[in-house]
Amino acid sequence: MVSRVLRDIADLTGLEGATKAQLTAAVSDAEAWLEDQVRVRRELFSQLEKTLAARDALEVRQLLTRVNATASHDRTADETTVADVAATYVAEQQQSYAEQLRAKAADRRDRLHLMPRAGALAPACASSPGTSRWRSSKSRSTSGGLMR
Repeated sequence: MVSRVLRDIADLTGLEGATKAQLTAAVSDAEAWLEDQVRVRRELFSQLEKTLAARDALEVRQLLTRVNATASHDRTADETTVADVAATYVAEQQQSYAEQLRAKAADRRDRLHLMPRAGALAPACASSPGTSRWRSSKSRSTSGGLMR
């Protein structure tokens, strides 16, 4: 957008005096700002590349968020490649973490399933006659149909 405005200003004709000086100063400031943005962008992608090489998942995710927020337009082929590799890496890390959490949850369920629960009733065959309320219908019929 800034580049387009600069081109439009450069195409203006018939400017004189103070107006021309103000526009020249504005163009100069805008060009300096654009150069600074290019430098910041290069540093950001360079930092993202280094962080990817270091395999720092948290930092990669944070930098990728910044890259996408501030440098998502007019990317060079190299910038696009770095951003795509970073996005893939973050997705793989998230998937790996989710799998770890699922495995831990399954392990916890398995361990809890194997542990006797507090207050659980003992099986009918393990209790003394007449004390279990959970006898089968066959055992009830042999005891006259009444539970004691």
